[in-house]
Amino acid sequence: MAQAIATQAHYLIDQFSGVGHVDLKTAFADRLALWAVMTMLGLPLHDFSTIRGWFTDIAHALGNFGHDPQVRRRGRAAASAFGAYAVPHLERLRSEPDASVLAAVVSSSQLREEEILAAARVIIFGGLETTAAMLTNTIWALLSHRAQYEAVCANPGLLTHAIEESLRWEAPVQSCTRYVTRPIVVQGRWDCGSCSGASPDCARTQPGRATRRGMSFARHQGSRCAGTSKMQKCRQGEQ
Repeated sequence: MAQAIATQAHYLIDQFSGVGHVDLKTAFADRLALWAVMTMLGLPLHDFSTIRGWFTDIAHALGNFGHDPQVRRRGRAAASAFGAYAVPHLERLRSEPDASVLAAVVSSSQLREEEILAAARVIIFGGLETTAAMLTNTIWALLSHRAQYEAVCANPGLLTHAIEESLRWEAPVQSCTRYVTRPIVVQGRWDCGSCSGASPDCARTQPGRATRRGMSFARHQGSRCAGTSKMQKCRQGEQ
């Protein structure tokens, strides 16, 4: 999958390389992230704008803390539209299974159709939003710190560290509804809340920083965000 992602990344870059100016998130990060998660699931991406629009509406509905009824209605309509799009493909994967995730799920007959659709929506939402943010944030961090960008260019082996540092420095999750009231350490490994006591330079991005896994993508013991594996594959494709 890493090679397929690399090929898609080069294809997307070729589409705007001669333009001179481009919105990196919409022209590259969003498209690569959505293509990757849809491909892993076994769903074709024939119309990027439409499918991206559905998940934009779903994202707004999930973050609708003001309980706006119109935002809620748009989110529900988008979820229904995605279901109508996905059902024929589930039937196709049931009769003609391939190596995709959804093919394995429908072949197992362990989940009802509505459960599969609900899970697919969550996976696509998480895989799109967080991975696109990770890609954009990492590139922005490097371009904003020229010396670090040049160091990574001179030594591509630093790219993995740069990505991990970006995840620590500017986490891709855009909202969080759980907060700690003071700096704490979880299971002896994680610094939560204000990390000022953990490291005097924790507010700076530093790709060469000694490896220290942060809490991005919920990577703590006993729990792991489903987007983590796809994020890792996308970054391998970047390399």
